[in-house]
Amino acid sequence: MNSQARPLGLNKNLPTKKERGRPGQSQVSQGENAVTDEGLRADLRETRDELRAEIAGIKEEMGGFKEELSLRIEKAETNLITAFHSRASPMEMRQRGLKNVVSDFDDRLVILEQGVRKLEAVAAGIS
Repeated sequence: MNSQARPLGLNKNLPTKKERGRPGQSQVSQGENAVTDEGLRADLRETRDELRAEIAGIKEEMGGFKEELSLRIEKAETNLITAFHSRASPMEMRQRGLKNVVSDFDDRLVILEQGVRKLEAVAAGIS
C-alpha cells in the first residue's frame, strides 16, 4: 500500500497520516489537500448533523413498526379469544346436558334407595 492510499470506506476529504503532520499543528499545507482545524470541525459538525437526522429517521421508522406490531398482537389476541369462545360454547352446552342427565340419575338413585329401605324394612319385619 503506498503512503497516499486511503483504506476503503474512509472519508476522502480527511488527510492521510503523512499529510496530518505533527500533533498540535493547526494547518497542514499540502497544496490542494490543505486542511484547517476549523475545516475539520465544520466537517465533523456536518457529519454529526447528518447522523442525527438519520437516527431521527430510524426512530420514526421504529415507531411505525412498534405500532404495526401492537396492532398485529391485538388482532392475534382477538382471534385466540374468538377461537376459545367458539370452542367453549359447545362444551358448555354438553356440560349442561350432562348435568341434567346426572341430576336425573341422582333423582332416580334417591327413589331406588328409598325403595330398597322399604324392602329391607319389610324383610326385617318378616324375619
